[in-house]
Amino acid sequence: MALRLRIMTPVKKLFDSEVEYAGFEAVDGSVGIMEGHTPLAAVLKKGAVRYLRGGTEGRIDVNGGFAKVMPDAVCVFAGPDA
Repeated sequence: MALRLRIMTPVKKLFDSEVEYAGFEAVDGSVGIMEGHTPLAAVLKKGAVRYLRGGTEGRIDVNGGFAKVMPDAVCVFAGPDA
């Protein structure tokens, strides 16, 4: 089993892949997610969604939004200007 990270805006999908780690800045602080994480919902600040895929770090800038975290998936719904 792996962690699926999906990042989308109202008009397009920015990213959809399995990752080892996902992280983002929420209004309540930094959040790091790995497979098996407890479900949560978070409001995102403007900044980067960071991820680790195949040992390589990546990032996608978002203009705020919110995230839904499940044990096997993270769905980021970013603002339209991402």
